[in-house]
Amino acid sequence: MKIHQKTLMFTLILLLISFSPKIAQSTTATTLSTSPTQLQLNTLSTFNINITVHNVTDLSAWQIKITFNPNIIQCINISLPQQHIFTDHSTTGLSYIIENQKGYILAFNGLWEPAGVSGSGVLCQLTLKALSVGISSLTFTGIMQISGTYLVDSQDNLIPIETANGIITIAPEGFNQYQFNVQSGTQTYNVLALTNSSLTNFNFNNTSKRIEFSLNGPDGTFGACSISIPSGLLNGTFAVLLNSKAAVFSCSNDEINNYLLFTYHHSVINVQILITILGDINGDRTIDGKDISIAARAFGSSPGSERWNPIADINQDLEVDGKDLALIAKKFGKTWSP
Repeated sequence: MKIHQKTLMFTLILLLISFSPKIAQSTTATTLSTSPTQLQLNTLSTFNINITVHNVTDLSAWQIKITFNPNIIQCINISLPQQHIFTDHSTTGLSYIIENQKGYILAFNGLWEPAGVSGSGVLCQLTLKALSVGISSLTFTGIMQISGTYLVDSQDNLIPIETANGIITIAPEGFNQYQFNVQSGTQTYNVLALTNSSLTNFNFNNTSKRIEFSLNGPDGTFGACSISIPSGLLNGTFAVLLNSKAAVFSCSNDEINNYLLFTYHHSVINVQILITILGDINGDRTIDGKDISIAARAFGSSPGSERWNPIADINQDLEVDGKDLALIAKKFGKTWSP
């Protein structure tokens, strides 16, 4: 975790505005967005994303919390560009936290002056690095919450906001995109897969809430697949099975899609992506002794440990501990049903 200086000031300001702030009235929608909103790279390179605000009135302080998939991208730095929304004003200074293991950033800046600023502009700039092929969202989280994303006016009122999340696609040479139109009820959804494998036999079963397809590539080579699944199609606790065995995968999401990434060694692989119960480690949709056994073997481990098993880290706090076992025990004996 990288924590910028001035965290004490950051904490004091949070305390000052945490006492039941009112909601400011506004006739024009104020929007937070990433710029660009969508970016596709064909190399594992470093790039910049601006966080912008549009149509704001009397802005006195801002905070953003943005989540991302740290297996695909990571944040290197957060800075104020030469021209930003508070340029030429007296400010508290930019404070931020970068958490690249869990995949989020938290940043804050505010005015010392009695009046806020109005208009549109850049809040800050994120310097990010592409680590792997895949699709990751940049998602504003904790909207209008003191620990998340908010804007405050000069009277310490929260400013109503709308957010437009970003999508980063890393697609080096050799990776192809596959798009499938899936019918569920009266709705048609687009599922997008990005992979260096040949993808065939795509199928969606609405009753069992399962996507299934085949991947194939030269024996002995490394494969990766990133898939974007609309939340209206599948949403909840995911499991990924490769040839019927639970696989390690990472995930980010926004209001529209879930973005899953998994890797494998090439052969003919049957892939199943399904919805299950939190605590079902092996993806058989039943919480039983098999799940406890997997968690027990990884108990006490964290990334880098010899016994580390990411699929046993149910609450995703980067440690397999009693909290994970408690989640299994709480639902022991339960089976997923549509």
